Amino acid sequence: MREHSYMTGELLSDYSELGDIINWASNHHEKMDGSGYPLHLEKEHLTLADRIISIADIFTALTEDRPYRKGMAWQEALQIMEADVINGALDSDVFLVLRHHAETLHAIILQTLAPLHSERRL
Repeated sequence: MREHSYMTGELLSDYSELGDIINWASNHHEKMDGSGYPLHLEKEHLTLADRIISIADIFTALTEDRPYRKGMAWQEALQIMEADVINGALDSDVFLVLRHHAETLHAIILQTLAPLHSERRL
């Protein structure tokens, strides 16, 4: 499972026209304290876009339904993520923006996913 970030970078590296998208896709599990994967990059090697995408990925992973579990409330997800902010793993400035807009962003996520969920029931 942890290899998907690395493999994504490898697969996309042949498409240089994607530019920064390759790094964003490869770095979405990296954390500012180097505890992420696949390359264990630290803050100075992560762009603002990398840090935004990492936080967005965590938020959606926690709040979306998965085949093996129900998504949690956005408030609970923020509490879990705040521990990573306090420990220096996630960007505090990006997290503050997420926290300020979390209710609206979660509503957008649910609205976007609604057609997908209704198709699965057919």
